[in-house]
Amino acid sequence: MEKACFWSNCFQHRVFSFQEVLDWRFLILGDFLLVSFVNCT
Repeated sequence: MEKACFWSNCFQHRVFSFQEVLDWRFLILGDFLLVSFVNCT
């Protein structure tokens, strides 16, 4: 039972970290596209 709890906590932490990385990538990509758009216009 303890092992299952440990694994679920580890899995949740990994998923959260993965979502955080995706959020950062989208933020950086969005800023880059915005700067490119402003530079073009």
